[in-house]
Amino acid sequence: MSHSRNLGLSAKVPDDSVMIDIETCGTSTNYSPIIQIGAAKFDSDFMVTSTFKESLTIPASRPITRSSEEWWAANGPSVYKNIRDAERPFVKVLSEFATWLPDGASLWAWPVSFDLVFLLQYGRQHLRAIANALRDKNKWIDSSSWISGRRSNSSIEYSELDRVYEDVREDNVLHDGLSDTLWQIRCLKAVDNLVRSRERRDGIFGGLEGGED
Repeated sequence: MSHSRNLGLSAKVPDDSVMIDIETCGTSTNYSPIIQIGAAKFDSDFMVTSTFKESLTIPASRPITRSSEEWWAANGPSVYKNIRDAERPFVKVLSEFATWLPDGASLWAWPVSFDLVFLLQYGRQHLRAIANALRDKNKWIDSSSWISGRRSNSSIEYSELDRVYEDVREDNVLHDGLSDTLWQIRCLKAVDNLVRSRERRDGIFGGLEGGED
């Protein structure tokens, strides 16, 4: 497995991409439970080709803390209830997810240091197959790093990115794994379109300025 890397300013998104977003009760990769996995396969045109969404039961070794319950009560009580009502045996869900992941895929997350590392540690403790599936994939791509790379040589300000993210939020349900995953893919597409548009504009202006010398 390679570490997350910047694909470069003008690099195309791989056709074998998978965006992954997990919902948890806590932030400890060793002790907190994952309660939902959302994921979507997408191609170089950001077209979604397949999705995965499952809620997981909670292992006895990873109990929910009071602070996590309070966080969900304040930030998404109805979403939390829907997730918990749909939960299935966590080992079965992890096994199905490992099977669903394509071999040699490019795995995206926002950020990989949370979602993918969390899943990897979960697999090491509870189901080696998911750990192997994540470890065998040839690329981990951090969405935030990719976006930074795309805008690095352009005139785009970070404030513009915030507006782009909101423009494509649509019917996004915050803290729902699949809904967040699809929104993140839309963000990548919107940023890529913005960068390409700005590159064309700046290229035209640069050509005019160069002709006056």
